This record gives sequence, C-alpha cells and structure tokens, in this order.
Amino acid sequence: AWDNEARTDSVGCTIFHAWMKWVVMNLVGKQVSQQTRDRLCMLGRVPLAILERLLSGKTQHDWLGELGLSRTELVLHSLTDALADLGELLGPEMESWEWGRFHTLKLVHAIKDLSLGPFPVDGSIDTVHNGVYPLLSESAPMEGGPALCMCVDIEKGMRRGENVIPGGQSGHPESPHYQDQLHIWLENRCRPMLFDRRDVEANTEHILRLRPANSRSATARAD
Repeated sequence: AWDNEARTDSVGCTIFHAWMKWVVMNLVGKQVSQQTRDRLCMLGRVPLAILERLLSGKTQHDWLGELGLSRTELVLHSLTDALADLGELLGPEMESWEWGRFHTLKLVHAIKDLSLGPFPVDGSIDTVHNGVYPLLSESAPMEGGPALCMCVDIEKGMRRGENVIPGGQSGHPESPHYQDQLHIWLENRCRPMLFDRRDVEANTEHILRLRPANSRSATARAD
C-alpha cells in the first residue's frame, strides 16, 4: 500500500498520480472542451478540489450521472487506464515505476548549455515540498516550486534557522557557489543560517564594496 509520501523511490506515488490524471480525463475531460480542461488542470488545485468533493459526496453537479457511471466504476476504469498508460511509458515491470522517473526537475538557464538537470525530485502538486507539474502530461516535469525553503526557530531569544535554495547563490557557472546547494535542496534538507556577527565574519569569503561614481575609489571593488 502507498504511504502517501511523494518520494522519488515510491511506486505507489506514481500510480496514484497517473490514476488522478485519468480520473480528471474521464470525468472533466468529457464534460468540457479540451482547451478548458487543459486550463483547469494548469491550476493544479482545481481538479483536485473537484475530485475531493466528488469522493466525499459534496458535489452539487451530477458529474457521474451525466456519464452513466458509478463512483466505483470511475475509480476502477481510471485505474485501468493509468496502469496501461504507465506500462507503455515506463515498461512492464511495475517495480521500476518509481516517482523519480516520472517527476523531474530541470533548472533552466538563459543560456541552455548552462541549465542543470533533469534530476529526480520529491514532492507533488499538493505537498509541503511543492513540485507543481502539468497534470495531464505524459510525464511530470516540475514547472513550479519553492525558490527558497526556510525553517526558523521563533522561540523568544533564539537566533537559529536553516534555509536552502535550488542551485546556488551565484549565477556565474565558474563560481563554486553556482550549484553548491543543489544536492541539499534535492535531498529536501537545509543549511544553517548565520546570525551572529562572529559566525558571519568567520565564514566570509570576500566583501564587495559599491561606491558612488564620483568616489576616488573604483565604482565596485572586491576586497
């Protein structure tokens, strides 16, 4: 059984999301135009909200009645479609249908040759570690997610926190800080934030001073 965690090594997660795609295709896709369906699914939460209300019996619109299906038939038909879809995309060995094969991240640079990835990545449309992807696509490449993950201790008097960004602090590919945080971000971990002046000074690599153009010194100089 699936443990409801969207880890890269989870097969159950892959099957669930493929099933969810086909529920939307079989339910909403036959009620609206393809253009409307695709726009709804780009929003991520909209089809999930419809599905939640449908399964809990809270929908005012008789979606199933118009299709001539019971809720059980919709669930089973969509699961059959999902398994056939995954078998064609990922091969016949179900044990190899890991979420990381399906759900990937590519960090796109303005210069394509400097882009990073794709990498297998945790998370999904509706998880804390968010990894939005086009719900109806054949795979699940991330198209949105957190640009910063941060955890801060809010207890009075405490100065403790952690954060991480997907990539690195520098945008220069020759810098050691171009992608030095990438592996931490992919592992869903964080790095310590420095608050104390002594800690900041002890970890300072260089100082960049920006001076006015009429200064005797250079406009920008690294000490």
